[in-house]
Amino acid sequence: METNLGTETDLAPLVLFVYQRPQHTKKVLAAIANDPLAKKTVLYVYSDGPKPSATVTEQENIAETRKLVENFKGCKEAHLHFKTQNEGLAKSIINGVSEVVKKHGKVIVLEDDIVISPLFLTYMNEALGIYERDEQVMHISSFVPQRKGIEKLPETYFLRFMSCWGWATWERAWKQNITDSQTLYKKLKNNSLIKKFNIDNTSGMSTILMQNIQKRIDTWDINWYASIFIKNGLCLYPKQSLCAQIGLDGSGVHCGLDDLNLYHVTFPSNIKVQRIELSENAYAFNYLKKFNVYGNLYGLSAARHYLRSIKAKILKSL
Repeated sequence: METNLGTETDLAPLVLFVYQRPQHTKKVLAAIANDPLAKKTVLYVYSDGPKPSATVTEQENIAETRKLVENFKGCKEAHLHFKTQNEGLAKSIINGVSEVVKKHGKVIVLEDDIVISPLFLTYMNEALGIYERDEQVMHISSFVPQRKGIEKLPETYFLRFMSCWGWATWERAWKQNITDSQTLYKKLKNNSLIKKFNIDNTSGMSTILMQNIQKRIDTWDINWYASIFIKNGLCLYPKQSLCAQIGLDGSGVHCGLDDLNLYHVTFPSNIKVQRIELSENAYAFNYLKKFNVYGNLYGLSAARHYLRSIKAKILKSL
């Protein structure tokens, strides 16, 4: 892969959020170590504290996960933030990203169930450098669902839709993150944006936003997506996914063993990142719609499984 990266000091820091899944975290750390840029990258790890109701097994899993992180030597340096009390996933991610992006001006973010391609850090740093001063570009995504027609996607493209499975942003964009779901919902409704926000009503994004308002759930990513969408912001995507979701394997609540098939991806051997027109790609938008309706190459229904994964993520944050 051709790169336009400068010195090591130009590389964005990598932030990893872990909790109580040591087996998943072990795979994530191994993938990070396999990325050629990892040894030049500063790592920040945030580990939330146990819930008051945590069982002995859950506390042991948290301790085991933290030991894995403490022993990890795959990055240039590591800054570990182990909480004694439980903040919850949403607060933990918002505070952690805010802290690191304020210090460095940009940030790359992973959670403990996202395994990266060896091209991941190069892609992220290239994209962060190319679009650093383009205010409309607010987010860099790395996950692309795989289904029929993926070969027709361009090398990189923009969507207004945000994916938080392996992502990056800048301080200038993150400052525009609105964390009040009610304010966001009103803006979407008043500007007749609900249908497009729901990807032409092929997803239930506005429902998730409403559940935040009703205090039925507390999730951070729907607010970030809505903040980007309302600003007419753009999210960059690669042609093929540069990360894989490994958490939908039956280890969480409300996710079945077939979810991994739904989100199965094949990593590319190369990717070229260069400046492209700042506009949403029509083919990519329709590709996403079809995935939501028809699922992946295996013909599974993506909408049903996506909602199950959202439920699992919500329950994990409680």
